[in-house]
Formats: sequence, C-alpha cells, structure tokens
Amino acid sequence: MESQKKLVAKYAIDHYIKNNMNLGIGTGTTVYYAIKYLSEKLKSGNLKNLKFYTTSSDTKYLLSKEQIPYESNFSKLNRSLDIAIDGADEILLEKKSLIKGMGGAHLMEKVVAYNSETLLIIADETKIVKKLGTKMPIPMEIAQSAVGFIMTRLEEMNLNATLRICSEKKGPIITDNNNYILDVKMHVENPEGTEKYFKLFPGILEIGIFNHKNTKIVYYQNKQIKDA
Repeated sequence: MESQKKLVAKYAIDHYIKNNMNLGIGTGTTVYYAIKYLSEKLKSGNLKNLKFYTTSSDTKYLLSKEQIPYESNFSKLNRSLDIAIDGADEILLEKKSLIKGMGGAHLMEKVVAYNSETLLIIADETKIVKKLGTKMPIPMEIAQSAVGFIMTRLEEMNLNATLRICSEKKGPIITDNNNYILDVKMHVENPEGTEKYFKLFPGILEIGIFNHKNTKIVYYQNKQIKDA
C-alpha cells in the first residue's frame, strides 16, 4: 500500500497544486508522502510561493523536518485556502463522503478542509468502501468533562462507543486541542444527516464524517490512478 500512497500523492500534486497557492496540509501516512514530494518540487523550483497551514503537531513536525515554513495562525488569512490536501480512513465514492480521524486530528482537519475551496483527498485502494462505517468506527472529538454524558447518551442509542486509549502510556489519548476521542461503531446510511445530527450534541466538538461541498478524490484501484 505504501507504493500506492506515493503514486497518488505525486499524481495529485502534479495535477492540482499550482504556484502561489495557500494550502492546508492534513495528517496521516499518505499526507507524509505528499509533504515529501512537495519538498522536492519546492527545492527544484518547480513549485514556488506556496503557503502551508497545518492541522496537527505531527504535520508541523513533518514540514519542519523538510525545512518547509508553515503557518498555524489562521487569523492572518483574509480568504479561504485554495486546497486542503489530506488522506481518509474510509471513502464513499458515490457521495464523496469520508471518515477521517483515526490519526486524532479530525477537528482541525475539518476546520481547514471546510475553509478551503477544494478538499483534495489522496488514498490507496483499501480506503474505498460501499458504506461508511464498514471497516472503521466514527471518531468523535469530545470535551473531557462531557465524556460520561456523551457515552451514556450513545449507549441509550445502542451504539458501541469506546474511549480511545494511548498505546504508549496509561490513560486516554489527548488531542492537540486537549480533548478526548470516542470511537463509535455504526453503519452510516446518511452521511450528511449523521454529521449534522451528532454535531447538535453538547460536548461533541467534531465528528469524523466529512461532506465537503467540493471534494476531489485521487485514489488507486485496479492497478491505476483514478480521479473522482
């Protein structure tokens, strides 16, 4: 799958990224290859005058490692970003709906994505599904003080919600925004309706279902790169 990620990252950048763009940079393994290739094109002079806006501490680290300057202060922006480049955990092609957030950064990923003219998703073939929730749970970023209330409410709806635990230390994962993450198992029949519904729950700060109005998807399938 790593070779597929490299191929789609290169294709997406070659076909969609132009000089003088303001770019949002997502989080995850596929985005890692996009950053590496962007670095090559910047150093060679094939791309110029790009501004990068980050979604996580991981992204900041990767950009710093490639010696690429970035912005994390969005107050300086007076217009939308041109493109947000990101990966996905599941993709429903027919509706261009996504599950994101297994990397724990979906709150800021959505802030950046929904304030960009285009959300450019790059993915390998394992991410394509016929129904959201087939392989992955739905991540929800929640306020720490609300975890008990939210879990009780979800249990009353007969949904299996698990507090995401850190594998390298005791206790739950804390996001860059100092919140918890719940992973909720469900099959999503109506992505737009589900996104809107759970956003109404006090304490749920963001849900990892994405329905951006202008999503472009570059993915690998049947031994070729495809656009959707």
